[in-house]
Amino acid sequence: MGRRVRGDALVVALEGATGSVYDVIVRSLAADSEDLLLPQAQEVLEEPVTWPRARSLERV
Repeated sequence: MGRRVRGDALVVALEGATGSVYDVIVRSLAADSEDLLLPQAQEVLEEPVTWPRARSLERV
């Protein structure tokens, strides 16, 4: 939502959100935590390390 409010295109906002969630999960697993380490991963929520590329799906 934050990226959309900033004016980012929908696809960019979705890519950023997906990357952020992935990065938080990876960091939480690396810390052997049963919980998501959201406060400790605040910087990747704002600027993800991983940036997946969205692509259109073909309709059949």
